[in-house]
Amino acid sequence: MADTHGMSIEGDGDAVRIVRIRALLVAELHDAAFVAGIHRAAEAVVRAPRGSLVAQDLLADVLGDTYTGTLTWNPERVPLRMHLISEVKRRFGRERRAAARQRVLDDHVAYVDVGEPSSGDVPAHVDPAALLDDVCRRAAGDTEVQQLISLYLEGATRKRHALRHGMSDATYRNARRRLKRLAVAASEATKPKTTRRGSNGQP
Repeated sequence: MADTHGMSIEGDGDAVRIVRIRALLVAELHDAAFVAGIHRAAEAVVRAPRGSLVAQDLLADVLGDTYTGTLTWNPERVPLRMHLISEVKRRFGRERRAAARQRVLDDHVAYVDVGEPSSGDVPAHVDPAALLDDVCRRAAGDTEVQQLISLYLEGATRKRHALRHGMSDATYRNARRRLKRLAVAASEATKPKTTRRGSNGQP
């Protein structure tokens, strides 16, 4: 059995395993070059400049979860750097998808509340993941709407991002309008079916 820093952890109980994981983690984090390297790698994942708070926060969360044992790490199979950066990448991707879903939902609410301030409340029947999937399906063939959704998935949710990627102001406005309509249609399609009853109260 291979050891990491002279310690093998396979076959140990959970409490002993966590103690040893913590010892390995602390030992690695005392290496300044290692710490600088994982910070640069995390910044590359989120495509952010040096000192990015987004990258630092994600990395800190992953380190904390690894330290407490919430996030499993097997040092005998996966180097610490690979473990940390893979998890940063996974969590960042999840956050981008959540942001994209929320933007589609925001478009849905804004469309429903045309002419009125949006309450920000999303109908209870709407499932964000299912809504986004349905909107993407309905957007097939609509290049501009697909481009907007792709930008949202990249975390680029502002008008300036679309303009920077070649959209004109008018194209952006029209694409947003079509996206809102698609979001409404997708939302309506997910509404629970109600059974019409006769005058005697029977279906």
